[in-house]
Amino acid sequence: MCLTGGVVIRTGKTTFLAGLIIINILAALLLQRYFAGTPEYSTYNAGPRGLKALYLLTGELGLTNIRLEDSYRSLSDGVLMRVENRFGGLPAGLEIPSEPEGAVDTLMQWVREGGSLVLFTSWETDLTRALGIELGDSFGGAEVKPEETAFTADAGKLVFAGGRCLEPVKDAEVIARSPKGAVAVSFALGRGRVIVVSDPYPVTNKGISEGDNVIFVANILRVLQPSRVTFDESGGAAAGDAAAGGVARPVVSKTAAAAGVQAAAALLLLYIFWGRRFGRPVPLLRADTGPSAQYVNTMANIYRQGRAREIALESIYAGFWQSLTRALGVPGSIEKKEIINLCRQRREMDSDGLERLLGSVGKLRPGGGLSEAELFALVHDMENWRRENLKHAGYVRH
Repeated sequence: MCLTGGVVIRTGKTTFLAGLIIINILAALLLQRYFAGTPEYSTYNAGPRGLKALYLLTGELGLTNIRLEDSYRSLSDGVLMRVENRFGGLPAGLEIPSEPEGAVDTLMQWVREGGSLVLFTSWETDLTRALGIELGDSFGGAEVKPEETAFTADAGKLVFAGGRCLEPVKDAEVIARSPKGAVAVSFALGRGRVIVVSDPYPVTNKGISEGDNVIFVANILRVLQPSRVTFDESGGAAAGDAAAGGVARPVVSKTAAAAGVQAAAALLLLYIFWGRRFGRPVPLLRADTGPSAQYVNTMANIYRQGRAREIALESIYAGFWQSLTRALGVPGSIEKKEIINLCRQRREMDSDGLERLLGSVGKLRPGGGLSEAELFALVHDMENWRRENLKHAGYVRH
């Protein structure tokens, strides 16, 4: 039996089963080989050490977020967010790779001309040496003490997994300290600014939801006020021309790579069994699959700790409005008064309740200061109205 194109195909052919087994083995080996060198600290990664939550958070804060896919010469105004792709110790005999020739100079010049660099690293690299940052003793994972700075406003507890203390450059502002020394600093470089944090853990999907780490990250973006945030996915290998040296390695999501392998397997099966007749196709139930539990929990904590209840209301109300307009067969741009009149024409629908519900949303959305109790009560009312009324319009939410 084989699953292909959303249907079940039954056949007694031994060659069919043998071919399917071989294709799956080759696909597994290909994925294992490709992802063996894929950085964990990637904005495509929804695992504990990924940065997907950080990438989405910048978008929720209203910032333009992009991934660097060219040389540092392509950078425009804003913030470059760089998280080193190495964690823990290196195997014996291996050294930290050097930056491509000219890449550091290009990046430093961009900062001097007004750019902002936010660097999370616990390693001495060509870039840290160029910035004049020296890394000292290691410290274990623990809470670190935030200093009274604009970057730590309302952040009473920062949680790190462990890193190395920083020997800051002259006139640098210390943002946070461990018992052994500074772990986060900020300093000016020309017309730009550099922020260095000696541990990448606070911005990972797991770490950003702990303590007040999300507030710390939001404060950095609030103080720097960037027009856009560019994520350096290569962890130091981003460069694209002769002046900057090297070529940036593209980062491909696991979903896209797996889809490509499955498409190739389907084409091969189609070629092998073209013109052969099998049993009648039987619809195959599809189970919902979502991101890892770690990522879902992280985003829930971000909404709660980042005090982003208004954002949550916008998202939930958008889904409610879409369900309502689809059920009534009207465009999403319809006015509230018109959709209430349509409901009044249907005796089985509670038009007065809908009018009160839309009025409550209208009062809360522009006012701000939405409490968690108000959000839960409003969402509960929306869900009850949807369940009791949209079934009369031919729509039932499961």
